[in-house]
Amino acid sequence: MKIAVIGNGRCADLFLHLISGELIGIQIIKVAARAFELRRDQIKLTTALNINFNKYFICTENLSAQERIQKILTSGNVNCQKIFTFEGEHDINYIRAFTDKNNISIFDFLMTDKISSTAHHMAKSLTRSEPLETRKIGFHYYGSGGGFKSQLEPIKDVLSEDVYVEFSDQIHNDKKVVLAPLSFTKSITSLDLAISSHFINVSHENVTKLTFMHVLLDFCIFEQTVMNALAHPSTHYVFCSTKPNFVKLKELIESQNFKNRIILIPGGYPFFDANFRKLQASKNKSKRKILVAPTVNLRQPEYNVNTYMAPMLPELLTKLAYHYDKTEITLRLHPQDMADYFGGIDSQNAQKIRKAIEIAKNTNNIFLNYSRDTYLEDINDAAVLISDTSSIAYSFHFLTQKPVIFLNPDQEIFKTDLRLSSFYSTKIRNKIATLCDSVDDVIRKVDNCLTMQTYEKSYFPDQVLYNFGRSAEYFNRHIDSIISKDSLENWYSNR
Repeated sequence: MKIAVIGNGRCADLFLHLISGELIGIQIIKVAARAFELRRDQIKLTTALNINFNKYFICTENLSAQERIQKILTSGNVNCQKIFTFEGEHDINYIRAFTDKNNISIFDFLMTDKISSTAHHMAKSLTRSEPLETRKIGFHYYGSGGGFKSQLEPIKDVLSEDVYVEFSDQIHNDKKVVLAPLSFTKSITSLDLAISSHFINVSHENVTKLTFMHVLLDFCIFEQTVMNALAHPSTHYVFCSTKPNFVKLKELIESQNFKNRIILIPGGYPFFDANFRKLQASKNKSKRKILVAPTVNLRQPEYNVNTYMAPMLPELLTKLAYHYDKTEITLRLHPQDMADYFGGIDSQNAQKIRKAIEIAKNTNNIFLNYSRDTYLEDINDAAVLISDTSSIAYSFHFLTQKPVIFLNPDQEIFKTDLRLSSFYSTKIRNKIATLCDSVDDVIRKVDNCLTMQTYEKSYFPDQVLYNFGRSAEYFNRHIDSIISKDSLENWYSNR
């Protein structure tokens, strides 16, 4: 048996990693999506037409590329029943979760008719267990690392359980969450509102979507991904956390000719509000811990040459452990980075993660953590945070008013690069943090941060957040306006 895996990007890499070692006795042929993208281990798509494959798996997140490849295959007399398309990591996540949950081998799932009938079976089981006619709001947790489910918990808390249903491409401890492929959620037309905290197209074109921003400010390197997601569905609301967040999205929207209606809501950040209340209620005082939280970014490493501290991470951990051998150091790697790492992405940054993990495992006072469940605990226990451009640095400071150190190979680039210098988050870097461009500089600054009683650079959350402390209630107060597709006076609408 032979299968063709068509694609050159992340989706294809994740799929190949998924089936590695699972499809015993099956020849896997890698096919380039375009001739100019041809790699040494691939064949051209036109060449693939001359081979009789049992299955053709198209792995690309680009919808136009999917359509083009399908057209080429079918025009080459390939039976459409043999062609299967994966739109992104959420489809790969779903296959892994579905096969694990139902004790089905990946071979059985992919090589029989199960893959084509899954959505049908899901529709039948959902109708039996979760009648949609009584649940008019859908929560969608899609994408690596749980689909930012925790970000939406405060929103669920202000709603009655009988008005919503939850979907995900991954297995959650919460048994109420329905495991479903995106192809299924996109087919549901009976919802009044689809809610997500991720820029992924999760709903039917006629179902209004509400995206909750899961970042505080405006630093964004995935602008194209954001714009692609904003283009769907026909009505798309975005619940903005802060004014910089709002302004940046407005600029992006007005720079494009979107055909759908997009409304920005100056709503606030419910997840932040909930965490702030938890920390205020906690009686535990900060411990003398150092929290290291880099942004490694395995997907687009070209962005981090001068801004991210990944290249210096092994050196930083080694020297911190030596100079502060009596101090507990927590290495908190981003769950998304770890999902990419375990998903098989191999790059220079992945090698840095591997080295950092090795150092943590072999050093008594360094502890590796990437669990979402202990996010707040790590923040509360730390006396100082060392990061680069990660949004956790701003959350850490706004939540605790404790010191932050930004380590970047080139601090000057934040002044000279027009794009970087335009971000509000860049403009306040030196107002919330000490800036360092070498590991030795960090080592010198950490001691002062560990011993200081008050932090002079304090920036407070009510200076930047909309409806600070009341954002979930703001959502609940205006949910009818959203479902009715209204736009209030202080909201922004592109049409």
